[in-house]
Amino acid sequence: MKFIVSPGPFIRNPLAKTKQAMLDYTLGLLGLFLFSVGFHWLNHGMDYGIKALGMMVTSLIITLFADIFAGVLRYQVKDGRLLPYLIHFVKKNYSYVTAVLMALTLPIGTPYYVVIMGNLFATLIVKYTFGGFGANMFNPAAFGRIFVGVAFGSQLTSYLGAIRDVPSLSSTGQTITTVFNAAYPGFLGVDLSNFNVPTLLQLYVGNYAGALGETSVILIVILGTILTILKAHNWRPTVFFLSTIFLTSFFMGLSAGLNPLLYALTFMGLGSIFFGGMFMLTDPVTSPTTNYGKALIGIVAGFVVVLIRTQTAAPEGVVYGIAVANLVSPFIDKYTVGLTNQFLKQRYAFMTALIVGSVSFHSLTVLAQDTSPSSSESSVPVVIEPFKTYQGQASSYAYDEAEEPMTVRVDVQLDLNFHIQDVVILEGASSLGGYLTLWNNAKEAVLDVYRSMSVKDILDLTIPTLPESLTVSGLTVTTDRLFLAVYDAVDHLIYVEGEGSSFACDDVDYCDELKTVESIVYLHKDTMVIEGMSLTGSLASTGSYATLINQNLEPIINSYLGLTLEEVIALNQAPLIEGFIGNQTGVTVSIHRIFLAIVNALEGFDL
Repeated sequence: MKFIVSPGPFIRNPLAKTKQAMLDYTLGLLGLFLFSVGFHWLNHGMDYGIKALGMMVTSLIITLFADIFAGVLRYQVKDGRLLPYLIHFVKKNYSYVTAVLMALTLPIGTPYYVVIMGNLFATLIVKYTFGGFGANMFNPAAFGRIFVGVAFGSQLTSYLGAIRDVPSLSSTGQTITTVFNAAYPGFLGVDLSNFNVPTLLQLYVGNYAGALGETSVILIVILGTILTILKAHNWRPTVFFLSTIFLTSFFMGLSAGLNPLLYALTFMGLGSIFFGGMFMLTDPVTSPTTNYGKALIGIVAGFVVVLIRTQTAAPEGVVYGIAVANLVSPFIDKYTVGLTNQFLKQRYAFMTALIVGSVSFHSLTVLAQDTSPSSSESSVPVVIEPFKTYQGQASSYAYDEAEEPMTVRVDVQLDLNFHIQDVVILEGASSLGGYLTLWNNAKEAVLDVYRSMSVKDILDLTIPTLPESLTVSGLTVTTDRLFLAVYDAVDHLIYVEGEGSSFACDDVDYCDELKTVESIVYLHKDTMVIEGMSLTGSLASTGSYATLINQNLEPIINSYLGLTLEEVIALNQAPLIEGFIGNQTGVTVSIHRIFLAIVNALEGFDL
């Protein structure tokens, strides 16, 4: 009898399955890469597209050489001829997957030597130290990205050369995730209008600069879903990772008084949550072997990502979440490997408890930030109505080749002394792209300087004499345009200065100190009508007289507003002050001294 021994059709070939899965996986990643090349090429120029291609080619070549180097070190004569051995060695370790992943985790401005160092670390240290494909404990690309982030963090930029008109980048080349984290402490915010990705749709389409593979959430979800259908990876790490982050951020938004759905979608759309969850956390080698364990690491990674984003200065956290998941995977396997139908209720209860714990911990943290009565009271701003408001505008071209000028409109709000109380920008101050993000980061500092100035200070300035505090490096056109708009608001005014002196009383022996009031009177330069003034110095003696004058300074000033220069000079004494308590009684000398300072200013004006 002749026996024919061959594998039955029911016996799977694990090598063939792994090979096909790695091929599908790589094709999915290359789809993301092609999107990134197209985005950079079309939006930023050919040099950006070529740099993206160069980074990928460099990554692939370096991992190939690393494979060959590791293969040569492991080669023994009994393994047969060297060349066939190396070809087999390279093919079975699938390092090209690590190469593609590494390239996609880096921004466009990453120097080539950093790409080289990251791939060498990921392949030789993280992968081959533990035995190569199938034996490595940690995701090589994730730990390679952590390495270059720690060692070369300042060189991982999203621009080439000098910062140009790159969407969502600040003056230092920060991505939208970093800028968002700086704008909203604790990562608590939903307003994207000040970033160059003003809607969730644009955010999820990926219309902004970041790591090469992280931006297009919609494409990532489509390709990741296809890979799941093709069984190139297990769906459980991804689903439980994304679910944990979504539920946690949803209830965080609810606790912070934000739109919870909008906040959760914004939180998840920023950065590499979807990319890491669908293409890195699903690595079968570094994941637990059981389906339960795979779900568990998704929850753990999700908790860590939210923790790092909200409780540290780091704006991302995804690779750290993956790293922690890799670290706990052996322990999960140790306690979960066994019959899958055992302790089902306990296992599901434990998973639920972890998710609830993540939601509760982060929500309570948000609530704890504003629970004290003092903080809630201080959070209510005190609104002080401006004494006067003037509107101005200015237009200029953002650059020499621009087809249309840009216009900025402002409300300049003034207090009683004609100091600037606030400058409210009614219409955009900067062009789009990186310039807008740069302006948004610098705006408050510039506006604070305006808030410390008076109308006189503005009228004394011209573009060539603008102080550095009113300008921003790289935004000359923007800051000049803003100044011209503020100047336009008060350009109808001119000012004159004077002073008036007198003794506080007639008894020189008792009142032996001469008191002086300094005045700045603002006139409409066409009609010579008084529109405002600033009074400083010894408005009154100390004590009750000073209190009386200070309490009634507004009606004193109002008594002069609307009068022309000639009308005030023609007066023999201060005009009657409507509503003044004890009209001129008890403070006659003080009111007359103010009158002298105003007349002195007007008399010195050359008609």
